[in-house]
Amino acid sequence: MTPEGEVKKHLNEELASIGIFKFRDAVKAYKAKHVLHGYYFMPAATGMGEAGVADYVLCLLGKYVEIEVKADKEPSKLQQLHGDVINHAMGDWYVVRDKKEVDKLILHFKNIIVQIMTTIEVTKMMEGVELMEQKTKGVTH
Repeated sequence: MTPEGEVKKHLNEELASIGIFKFRDAVKAYKAKHVLHGYYFMPAATGMGEAGVADYVLCLLGKYVEIEVKADKEPSKLQQLHGDVINHAMGDWYVVRDKKEVDKLILHFKNIIVQIMTTIEVTKMMEGVELMEQKTKGVTH
């Protein structure tokens, strides 16, 4: 396996460990009511594809993310420009070169998941408080 292939294999395993799956596996997780924080696909690098698109395109709890794997070289100018546009549009574009960088990225994704899930829970709590306040407004003591 090539060095880039080794990094991709590790990335696939680590993404799955935090509930981010290839689409087919994401559908299975969804149907089985397993933890599902996102899904990804790997665009085909053919003449019909968009030049500059990263190796991985993800949806991470509603956030658009692309990951480029470059084990032995730097991203091309077109790939870098593509990444700059994604970041400018409030998406996230990352380059990983080895397993250590994959592990750092996974930790970053875990933090994003915690932040988003915490925000969702706080929002639900606040909606519950508002509902309780609305219900008690008509009650007199």
